[in-house]
Amino acid sequence: QISNQEVKTSHSSKLVDNNSNTKKYILDTNATLLIQDNSYNDIVAISILAKGGNFYEQKRGTSKLFADLLLKGTKRYSTIELAKELEENGIEMSFAAHPDTFNINILTTKKQLSTTLALLDEILNNSTFDDSEIEKSKTLILNNIKQSKDKALNVALDEYRANIYGTSVYNSSLSSIEKCIPSITKKDIIDYQSKILNPNNIVISVNGNVDKELNT
Repeated sequence: QISNQEVKTSHSSKLVDNNSNTKKYILDTNATLLIQDNSYNDIVAISILAKGGNFYEQKRGTSKLFADLLLKGTKRYSTIELAKELEENGIEMSFAAHPDTFNINILTTKKQLSTTLALLDEILNNSTFDDSEIEKSKTLILNNIKQSKDKALNVALDEYRANIYGTSVYNSSLSSIEKCIPSITKKDIIDYQSKILNPNNIVISVNGNVDKELNT
């Protein structure tokens, strides 16, 4: 369990816009924070958008592997322990890679907000990217691609994307990912992590009854 003492963090911020019930801040890390106050219930929804997405990939599929591995163990928690911690605290957390952005979506409660932020910090800064987990994720991705190719429509759409987008990052064709996945290393994943999580590229949106808590 994470104690309240362990999860307390603080950042200075500057209010740059106050439009209706949404406030925009620039944090001392240069990340942008948007807070939409909602006092009707204790649910807190957090969306973190990291600009860049697949553009920061050196090898196609790296962002997908990175997203899949973030819940596969950290310095503090094993995969099972991390899943248990999230479940016991009623926290939903997901990661997804897109051509233009890398998205993190979180659903929690006002009571569990500090615990949620501590777990997010642990995941983003202390994921181990264990070699065995990397290989498992690679195998799963390749198996899913193989299954997808069994359907004629998927193959046709795949060829269409390849013809339209060529070598662009928008060419998320199965063949291009399938070709690169085996060669992706732990270093490739860590390099992608350092680029995509640059605070200058990050916009954090929070919706819930949290305005007071985040500014004290």
